Amino acid sequence: MVAGKKVSIVNPGRVRHFALSMGQLAKTDSIDARIITEFAEKMNPVPAQKPSKRQRTLTALVDRRQQLIDIRTAETSRLDTAGDPIYRKLISRHVKWLKKEISHIEGEIDVTIAEDAEMTTKVQSIQRIQGLGKVCTSTLLAHLPEIGTLSRQEIAALAGVAPYNRDSGENSFRRHICGGRKRLRACLYMAAVCAIGHNEHMKKFYTRLVVENHRPPKVALVAVMRKLLIAANSAAKNPDFVLVV
Repeated sequence: MVAGKKVSIVNPGRVRHFALSMGQLAKTDSIDARIITEFAEKMNPVPAQKPSKRQRTLTALVDRRQQLIDIRTAETSRLDTAGDPIYRKLISRHVKWLKKEISHIEGEIDVTIAEDAEMTTKVQSIQRIQGLGKVCTSTLLAHLPEIGTLSRQEIAALAGVAPYNRDSGENSFRRHICGGRKRLRACLYMAAVCAIGHNEHMKKFYTRLVVENHRPPKVALVAVMRKLLIAANSAAKNPDFVLVV
């Protein structure tokens, strides 16, 4: 709710494609206002739920942590090629501060989760799945607050790891994932790599896809990402969930 009004958050690409489907090529503020109104009237999008203050805090902390990690990675790369002692000293000082700040933010993330009983329960359930550690779990809670409330198909589509058909007549083309939330895919990618090496269920699943079903390694890795996400969604729904592949 914003000022007593219901609000729906939709992908702007949907609205633009809606305009193109009506033959509307021009784009101005007045045209956009009319198209958005017509889109809302015809498509009737579901009203968005306003996130809680704690949810917004968690998202801000998780995003800030990732921003600092990106900066630290860039600074570390510069340190590897720095020749002048003063240059190296300045970079090293910054990297040291970044590590300290990242550690502080991670502590704030833990506190934010601990103060919310529902978040705490979800974290404990999800982290029982080998491959989904603290960082990935906090990212899931921050950028996928719907976890535990959606079906397996819905959660996979929302994260952008659901394969879509590309068929026409008698032709059937390879399916591809598309859309979804980029930050989640990055998180799930690292979780899948970890799970393949340490989670016996996921290792067998990945091997079966590559060796027996002759799937490309990248396709099999995305399948592991999807399997982990669906498992996390089930764990968030049912704390007694047990992963079986």
